[in-house]
Amino acid sequence: MSSPVPAFDQLRATVTTGAHVVARFPGVLLVIRRGDARAEEAVPALLQLCRDVTGVAPRSPGRALARRLTGWLAQNEQAPGFGTLAATEDGIAVFLYGEVTAWAEGLELSGSTAAFTVDRLVEWPAGPLMLAADGITIAEDAGPDWLGLYRGVVEGGGTTLHPAYHVTWAPSPTGPPAPPAALAQPETE
Repeated sequence: MSSPVPAFDQLRATVTTGAHVVARFPGVLLVIRRGDARAEEAVPALLQLCRDVTGVAPRSPGRALARRLTGWLAQNEQAPGFGTLAATEDGIAVFLYGEVTAWAEGLELSGSTAAFTVDRLVEWPAGPLMLAADGITIAEDAGPDWLGLYRGVVEGGGTTLHPAYHVTWAPSPTGPPAPPAALAQPETE
């Protein structure tokens, strides 16, 4: 039985230390390997490609992102290894190229074992879904609930998407707070 599909952007993602790139855009988590100087030059273009796709389809960019990444790789022989986890209407699109791995309970996909890329649609796992540069170990402890990557680009070795942790935002107040009672009383002479 498949797990219900949670809202991707309301899930907490944590980052594991490392010298690679971890990014989160609407509907997408991305890990890019660093180390090769020529591949390093492709990092900004890869980040921009992900931003562009999520700008068009922020709630479920998975399928469109896989198509764009395949075309981009055909034009970029010096591309670094990278992987994406991206929301679809009914699950997650996993795209891996080179030395990156994605795994969850009962699932392990590796870009280094593919002839070209791994491009798979998977059901939402009941537990955490991890994506990391090969050789990076992701710790079981996710840290405090308030710690996470919700948008942006940071240095790291991998990332974990935690379906059990939903972001909760406090509602905005409807107006300015009322002044304390002592200040609210009109002055009398």
